Amino acid sequence: MARQVLPALAAATLAVTAAVPATVRSADTGLTAQGKPFVTGGLSEEERRAMRHSRMDYSLWLQAASLRGAYLPGLRVRIEGQGESRVLELRLNGPWLFVNLAEGTYQVAVTSGGVTESRRAVVRGRSHLEMVFYFDEPAEERQPAGAVPSVR
Repeated sequence: MARQVLPALAAATLAVTAAVPATVRSADTGLTAQGKPFVTGGLSEEERRAMRHSRMDYSLWLQAASLRGAYLPGLRVRIEGQGESRVLELRLNGPWLFVNLAEGTYQVAVTSGGVTESRRAVVRGRSHLEMVFYFDEPAEERQPAGAVPSVR
């Protein structure tokens, strides 16, 4: 059975990698438990430009920052579908996470320094939902110049 699963997993990974523009590939990309693509990043201007260009391919646009607007590294994100099924759990690799979710209702939780903020997200059809999470913490020195820019 493992011999059948590994080629399928490799093919799915290659399909996602091929579908993501080359300039976005420096950010972290992958598949959700639903088999849908996601990308997290936005540290460099090049990553932000590439991610903005591809954002319409994703149903959820998540942005996280300090109240002062600066990037907070290492935030944890957990997205659960109905029935508490985990769709995605990861550590952000930048201030942005774009994820394509199947139509439905989700609980999106972002954790920073032991503080978790959670919100309900409803994805309908080909709509796009933008969520911004702010935390009252000092920002790391490795933030991009200036405030975290909007995904728009």
